[in-house]
Amino acid sequence: RERYKREREIEREREIQRKTEAEIRREAVTINERGRKRHSRRQKDKRNRERQGEEGQRERI
Repeated sequence: RERYKREREIEREREIQRKTEAEIRREAVTINERGRKRHSRRQKDKRNRERQGEEGQRERI
């Protein structure tokens, strides 16, 4: 019983560590996204216009 309890506790701790690591990664990604979005909005608009133009040409043909 003692050994079983210890193993359970270790597993719980590992799961908690995994969750915290995942959260840290998510936070880092969101920070990067925010930094990129400032400049990339114009580029995205350009790309979308280009794509819409290509789609329009395809529809005409």
